[in-house]
Amino acid sequence: MDDQLELPTSIVSKDQQDEDGASSGDEGMPDWTNIPGVRGLSRAIIPKRGEKEFEPAKGGATALQSHVLAKSQNAMFSALKGSRGAGSKTISYAVWYSTLGRAHVTVARGTHFSTLGHSALREPEPNSDSTKPQKRLELMPEEALYLMERGSLFCWKENTTSAAMGDEPVPDFDDCNVSIGAPMSVQQAFTEMIGVDGLEIQHYLVYAYLKRLGYTVNRASAPAKTPLYPLPPLNNANAGTFLHKLRSSIGSILRHLAWPIRRIQLTLGSFLFTYHGTSIGGMLGLMPRSFTNTSVFKSLRTMASGHDIPLRQYRPDSSTSNGDTPFKVFWNVWKPSTPWRKLDVPKPDFEIAVVDARKTPVPDIYQLTEMFASAEPRPPPPPRKRGLPNTKTAPQPTQQQRHLPPKNANDSKPPNLWNRICQRIGLASSAPTTQKPNPFVHLKAGRKSVIVAAVDGSMISLVRFGEGDFTSWPMV
Repeated sequence: MDDQLELPTSIVSKDQQDEDGASSGDEGMPDWTNIPGVRGLSRAIIPKRGEKEFEPAKGGATALQSHVLAKSQNAMFSALKGSRGAGSKTISYAVWYSTLGRAHVTVARGTHFSTLGHSALREPEPNSDSTKPQKRLELMPEEALYLMERGSLFCWKENTTSAAMGDEPVPDFDDCNVSIGAPMSVQQAFTEMIGVDGLEIQHYLVYAYLKRLGYTVNRASAPAKTPLYPLPPLNNANAGTFLHKLRSSIGSILRHLAWPIRRIQLTLGSFLFTYHGTSIGGMLGLMPRSFTNTSVFKSLRTMASGHDIPLRQYRPDSSTSNGDTPFKVFWNVWKPSTPWRKLDVPKPDFEIAVVDARKTPVPDIYQLTEMFASAEPRPPPPPRKRGLPNTKTAPQPTQQQRHLPPKNANDSKPPNLWNRICQRIGLASSAPTTQKPNPFVHLKAGRKSVIVAAVDGSMISLVRFGEGDFTSWPMV
């Protein structure tokens, strides 16, 4: 052992190689000298991650170490100074109309527009032969700014001098024929588009952050003068249909006809049966079928509970006296795996409200109530699917079990005469017993949930607020 430590060798041991490989991913920095364009490489090479140039010492760096460090720094600066480029066949073109606050897409390329943009009916251009309103693809300010920032959109700004310059030659951009206007840079786009239709810098930072992660993001409410903006259907979307109105009318008539019979039933039940326990069923329909924990605690409750009970009136402060609350749902978000179409927008997976963390405090109960009032209730989460059993540890079926036919759900034994009589008079339940759901899963998910994105400068923190429904899940 001592001889191996004293004798020098140029072969690195396997243990040392494993340690170097494991630590290089955490402490290593990219080798900027391998960036294409710095060394004249014609193809892209993934930068290596290795150890640092040298370890700082008391006496300072040597001339060789300083030379190597300066070389790496110059390579990094040269790589960062390089201008980004994109092929002309992959760039889309648009014209920004500051009076409308929209960007008209003249040439759309790529798959971005499957979830970006909306149709709009606009008046035809003065030099057009048509007199009817034309449908065209327009982008919201955040959508145009996002595409420009990522280098997928070239945008002009529409100006008033375009109509007077009829004799000037029109520039030719391959197959793009746009009106004469000033090209917009990304800096100018931020200046022009931030602040249009309620879009602040905090809203755009959250929008761009989620779009880069692959989510589909849209506004929660349609902007002004945009009737064709894609929005998810409301909960009462079928309230105006003829069948729904007919069904509700028939139901109300039947309830009015059955109310005298129900009143007689309640009166006789209160006189004839002053006491009834949980084991007594609904004999002749004069008593309730059974007592449950929910009905017992509901009768014993002296104070109203639940989120449907309105709060007490209060006097808002001066900051919210105008009715403009900062905790307002601004974005609807869908997961990348959710199928999304402009003509059939599904229910959003998340609803996000954006606030400035430096100016907005934590919401109080009144702000939370107002925020949840604008959110839609969500269905309960589905039961968790258990994984498949391990085939290695599971016992193998015998030869006799393999040939047995599978049991059908309809092959259960029918009830006998006595059970049918008990079910008829109300002494037994006819419905099959089902497994009770886990209440903690429902309480954790909540009846409604809203995500608040608190933006502090450029740092985004996502906090989820849920409206727990404890009244529907008693713990006794």
